[in-house]
Amino acid sequence: MVNYLIYRLGHFIAVCLPLRLSYTLADLVCTIQFIIAGKDRRAVIANFRAIFPEKSRGEILLISWKMFRNFGRYLAVFFKFALIDDKFIKKHVVMENMEYISESLKKYGGVIATTAHIGNWELAAAVTALRGYPVVAVAMVHKNKRIDEFFNKQRGHTGVEIVPLGGAVKKCLKALKERKVVALVGDRDFTRGGFRLDFFGRTAIIPRGPAMLAFKANTPIIPGFITVQKDGKFNLRFEEPILPVATGNEEKDVVELAKRCLRIIEGYIRRYPEQWFMFRQFWI
Repeated sequence: MVNYLIYRLGHFIAVCLPLRLSYTLADLVCTIQFIIAGKDRRAVIANFRAIFPEKSRGEILLISWKMFRNFGRYLAVFFKFALIDDKFIKKHVVMENMEYISESLKKYGGVIATTAHIGNWELAAAVTALRGYPVVAVAMVHKNKRIDEFFNKQRGHTGVEIVPLGGAVKKCLKALKERKVVALVGDRDFTRGGFRLDFFGRTAIIPRGPAMLAFKANTPIIPGFITVQKDGKFNLRFEEPILPVATGNEEKDVVELAKRCLRIIEGYIRRYPEQWFMFRQFWI
């Protein structure tokens, strides 16, 4: 109940304040959180030490603090979803390679857009939907029903259709047949059924959903990421479509496709570590 009230308060404040002031308040709140949330802070620091063993303790602490701060800014934008429109997009978002989506929809039907917990992945789905593409996003169900309803309502403001994680395969395949964009995150597994793959030189459990769906629907995966640039604008960039290649060994083929996507995710995390929002220790 407390978390729900915090989200609602944050939503109220974000809607009332201009974006820049929302960021200022989010920076303050999340700096305090960085200081007092010892468990989360230690997990974040451990993750960045694993990724950047060459960096000093001070450099790791700075990246970690920036990550906390940026997460607050991510929420500030998410809380404003009811206000996001073409005017907001033109002012704040730069888009690259949107034609990969439209061309793949024409050629293959449905498209799988995979991303990670980088930048503002919720905004990536929102912008894509507001640009006229039918987006179906798979989302984890929050334990608190009111929080879950609140988050899905925010997503719904921009036209994104939500599919709960549990039992999502059939609904995603149906969406792909209907020539829709199915959006999935590819860096954290919530099902306990993922692949054990090399991730920054260590074994991690990685979701099998994007690669598995690509083979079942015979449709490409298009990696896409939205990151905040130095000028404060969001850059939504889609990478070239990755086509499933069948060799006769289905399990191996799915794993190889997942690896190709994972290498792209690694590249973005290395480039924007302070925008990778992972508050649990990724490698045990």
